[in-house]
Amino acid sequence: VKKCWDIGLFPDTVLVGGVQKQKISLFDQEFRRSTLDSRRAGYTVEEFVSDLGVNLRIIVDRWVPNDVCVVFERSRVKIMPLKGRAFFLEKLGKTGDSDDWQIVGEYTMEMRNADGAAYHDNLKQ
Repeated sequence: VKKCWDIGLFPDTVLVGGVQKQKISLFDQEFRRSTLDSRRAGYTVEEFVSDLGVNLRIIVDRWVPNDVCVVFERSRVKIMPLKGRAFFLEKLGKTGDSDDWQIVGEYTMEMRNADGAAYHDNLKQ
């Protein structure tokens, strides 16, 4: 977070796998309170407030490796089509009296100013 903040960015998102999400949810475990009449149990952290005053939304994704954490600014991430592969309608071969079509397109995630994101790997599992 500090690395991004130092170069003028305002990171607002942390992308993690399941194991790291569970570790984040344990950060302040010893300071939690519960009531005796509570019939529900559990605890999760959806936002982390850093000591720099930066609020970070925690997003968990099953496809992020369990030892990885990515900190970034969402406004710098865009979904973009691959060159010449934006959505288009394509006619397929004719079968009898029917006309078949398909929608084709290939997209990727574009990170603007990738130096403004922090990628941490080899975290404890």
